[in-house]
Amino acid sequence: MRGACALAAGAFLLGLGLARGGEAQLTLARQLFERQDFIVRDLEKVEAAARDIAEIGKIRDAGLYTLTPEELRLESKGKEQFHVFMERCRNNTLESLKLLDIALGDRAADPLKKIFGDAMDVVVAVDIADSSLDEVAWYLEQGYGVKIGIKGDAESRLTMSLQGDMSLRAILEHVEQTFGVKLVVEDGRPWFVRP
Repeated sequence: MRGACALAAGAFLLGLGLARGGEAQLTLARQLFERQDFIVRDLEKVEAAARDIAEIGKIRDAGLYTLTPEELRLESKGKEQFHVFMERCRNNTLESLKLLDIALGDRAADPLKKIFGDAMDVVVAVDIADSSLDEVAWYLEQGYGVKIGIKGDAESRLTMSLQGDMSLRAILEHVEQTFGVKLVVEDGRPWFVRP
């Protein structure tokens, strides 16, 4: 069942691409199949981490044994991996949905696509650690060559960390959720603003 939606969507797009003879549709189908593989692998890692956490929890709850340092380390590592892979799975799911939007013709309605072009959907390695909104905007400006402004009173104490492989679209969605801002285009320039 896992990944069945992405597989079905990929098969649909592959058929659509063949029917239309469109190379772009075939590329999207390939991207969806790749994205499905990421999602399935991450879900397997989430399940393994959840099992480790549950097993250590049973030992702790039984109260018959004292957890060894190794068991405590495994519990901590399991919790960390659970959160990391859940976040990656979420991001990959969002990527798949965006690819479907593009395939179904939503591309023209996206003003950010006009500014960032195909970079919106290209997956890149991201490593942002404990950064404020100003720092994240600077990071994106350096990476994509587009000046991003900030309007309004965004919470200045908030920071964001983000690591992994994802597209600019997924990065921007994460920024919006973390800082409670919205990326809008005004006079051809993107701005992070309070909604």
